[in-house]
Order: sequence, then C-alpha cells, then structure tokens
Amino acid sequence: MKVMSFNIRNGRAPDKHNAWPLRSRLFFKAIRDYGPDLLGLQEVLIEQFISAKCVLPEYDYVGVAREDGKEKGEYAPLFYRRKRFALVETGTWWLSPMPHDVASVGWDAALTRIATWTRLRDREQQKRLLVINTHFDHVGEAARVESARLLRERTKDEKDRVIIMGDFNCTDVDPPYRVMIEGGDFLDTFRQINPTPGPNEATFHDFTGNTCDKRIDFIFTRGFGVTAAGIDRTRDGDRCPSDHDAVTATLV
Repeated sequence: MKVMSFNIRNGRAPDKHNAWPLRSRLFFKAIRDYGPDLLGLQEVLIEQFISAKCVLPEYDYVGVAREDGKEKGEYAPLFYRRKRFALVETGTWWLSPMPHDVASVGWDAALTRIATWTRLRDREQQKRLLVINTHFDHVGEAARVESARLLRERTKDEKDRVIIMGDFNCTDVDPPYRVMIEGGDFLDTFRQINPTPGPNEATFHDFTGNTCDKRIDFIFTRGFGVTAAGIDRTRDGDRCPSDHDAVTATLV
C-alpha cells in the first residue's frame, strides 16, 4: 500500500514565478509518477480540488473546506484508489476543543484547522483502516500540541489499523511530534526506514528546493509494517511542484 502526503500550496497565494498555474502540471506529475494508493493533500482550495478530481480520475475522494464545512477555505482531502478501497464512512474534526463545531478555532491557533478522517475497506486484504489527513496550525504552539493530543484521543480505542498523515508544522524534536509517537504505538514511517537523522530531510523549502533542514510533514501508522519511506524531490530545472516536498511510505 503506497501512501503520499503532499502540501499543494494555496493556489491563490501571490507566488509569481511559482504561481499554481505554472507548477500544477509538475505537481500532478509527481503524484502520478509515485502512484499512491492513498493520497492526502493539504492547503487545497476549491479550484485545486476540482483540478485534482479531473487529473486523477482513478481515485475517489473525501473532504470538506474548513471555513464552512462545504467549499469555503482550505481542504485537507483524501484521495483513495477506487479499485483498491471501498468507503465505509468519513467525516471532519475541527482542531479545537469543539471538534464537531464547524469553523471553530482551537487554543492559540491563528487559523481554523481540520482533520479529515476516513474509514476504508481494503478490497485486496479484506481489512479496514482509518486514514486521517490533517494540517496543524503554523503559529500556535499550544494548538499544535493539543491538536496532536486530540488525534491521539480520537484514535486510542480504534480497532482498525490507522494512518495519520499531513503537514504538522513542527519537526521531530518538537512537543507535538513527541505526543504523536509517545508510547511507541504510532510509528514515524520515515524514521523506521531512515533510523539515523540526516542533514537533508527538509520537506518545506519555500520554493527554493533546499533539502538541508528537518521534516515538518509526516506519515504516522499503527498496525502496519513499513517497507519503504522517503521524500519525493521532483524538480523541473529550478521549478518545484510546491513549497513542500511530498513524503511517501509503503505499508504492509
């Protein structure tokens, strides 16, 4: 099972040379070249969501926008390969003390943040799994920690296998990461395959292509084995598909 998490970068941002229309083809090429069975995107606006649906016709998808639970604001959608998975149920948690309150803002967060959760049935293995795709706040330190705690609380009694992926806006030495892996039940897939931290693990580079920093994008799993994990460094000359590089994992 191939999994990919990719921050698309808000398509209305004033990125000039790196504007969405100039890099969208490269962005979708990176996805198609990797060929994920499960794809979590972050920072997606409605027009980008529509484009992804058109460009990736072999996938079904779930997710709502964070500002109204419909189409206003950013999505954190999940795309899943239709031939591989059947949808069981899906929903959204707002990352706040009121996770079912649409557009609620949590703790010291600067923005409304969400997690899209989806329960799927794997047609090949005849097993179910819970997949969560999220994007933590970029300002609120407490919000990131509490968002991690919320996800841990929401999955603590889960009987199905679990994947939690997304842009966590923290590194692997920060408190939210420690919350995610505390107790040893959730695995950081990248670190399972690359146990020794290296200097070139950056996933956010602000369109520079720089690799010299720490990760802020992760795929965590519980109940799976990990056979491969990496960071997709797709480039076309000096053009990058996004201001983040995608993270990938192969699970069994």
